[in-house]
Amino acid sequence: MSRPSGSAVLAVTTAVALSGSGAALDSSAAVLSNLVEPGSGS
Repeated sequence: MSRPSGSAVLAVTTAVALSGSGAALDSSAAVLSNLVEPGSGS
């Protein structure tokens, strides 16, 4: 078991990709909400 299985690598890679895109979506949503409602930003 010196090598991880392909499915495990795929699962980790997918999780990292989803985490990254989720953070990007959150940032975009925050920017859009600030543009729509400038008073809500700090």
